[in-house]
Amino acid sequence: MIIELVCYYSLKDIHLYEAQAITTSKLLDTIQIPEGRAFYGFQMCMENIHNEVFASAFDTYIPNIEDKQKLHNKIIKIDSVCKKQEWLKSVYSTDMPYFKQLIIQYIIKIIFNGSLNILISYCKQNAIIPNFCSAYEKIYRDEHLQGDFAVMCANNLNNKLKNENVLDYFREAVDLEYQFCLDVLDLDLLEIKQEQIKQFLQYLADQMLVNLKMSKHFNAKYPFTWPEFVKVIVDETEKAEPVKSEDLYGKKDITFDEDF
Repeated sequence: MIIELVCYYSLKDIHLYEAQAITTSKLLDTIQIPEGRAFYGFQMCMENIHNEVFASAFDTYIPNIEDKQKLHNKIIKIDSVCKKQEWLKSVYSTDMPYFKQLIIQYIIKIIFNGSLNILISYCKQNAIIPNFCSAYEKIYRDEHLQGDFAVMCANNLNNKLKNENVLDYFREAVDLEYQFCLDVLDLDLLEIKQEQIKQFLQYLADQMLVNLKMSKHFNAKYPFTWPEFVKVIVDETEKAEPVKSEDLYGKKDITFDEDF
């Protein structure tokens, strides 16, 4: 289960239509504000580092080349994997509005990481693979930073999609990630139920909708016994907590000044 997910995340930018790299590069092409272009440049750099982390973990867990190839072939043929990537490919168009690009980017960063979020939360609670959990904690912090930036940009745009169109994307994304979780997670080992997975993804979606200044749609509650791995909360007026000396990534909050 762990190996399969690590394999998937090590492949998602290489074999599966390069979805993440494409979405970030499109955002970089669209935005003209220097600060925004600089952020997306750093984001692409961070994404490359994350890919290397997953690839290194995969090499560590499965050093044999033949075994790697077998697992590669297995992962890319999973129906839910193909459907997620087909969906990403289908929602993009050459003249896609910037707001829509931001929504899809936000979904990729949060909802489409739901399966790994569940697994790492369980492992962290039970002291399993602590080194990888620590590495993923930094990766997820970066992913949330990137998601926060998408939210901040979206909330400061004048031209936005209608709420019902945004909800369509979230409903579809929750369904896609839910099926992926069922395909790759061992529910008996994790001691969780299918309903909890769906509820967790709906809970994430609700928090994301609130961040986008929309109403909750699913009204779902956090379903697991272990603590939340990361809260999906963005507040432009919230004061940042003091940065701890051991926190190499610094504060997470993003705000816009008058010049931005």
